[in-house]
Amino acid sequence: MLCQKLRQKKGKFDTPTVASIESLFEDYNICPASYYGGKLNGVDCREVLGRASELFQPLLPIMLTIPNIDRAPAEIIESVTNLHRDICITLDLISSKMRMKHGAQRESDYDILSKVL
Repeated sequence: MLCQKLRQKKGKFDTPTVASIESLFEDYNICPASYYGGKLNGVDCREVLGRASELFQPLLPIMLTIPNIDRAPAEIIESVTNLHRDICITLDLISSKMRMKHGAQRESDYDILSKVL
């Protein structure tokens, strides 16, 4: 019941915000597939992970322009955006080491993974 009340009170992103994020993704050739209901497919998800350091830089100003009276302070938005960027970079590193196309993983690959984790 409490969740329902919170959900009703919480607003969705403004359409201009969503359009700005979609436009940003299109600039990086990351496009939601209509056959997935407008969601990202695996290739696009890997692209987000692989380009996170450059993709999240222009994303932060978009997030800071969300007009909502319940919006978090700018410092928290920046901190959380940077955290998500770092998580994406880490996941990209882990997945790139785990899905090698040729041969098996080497000892150095495991060393890199253990440092990341």
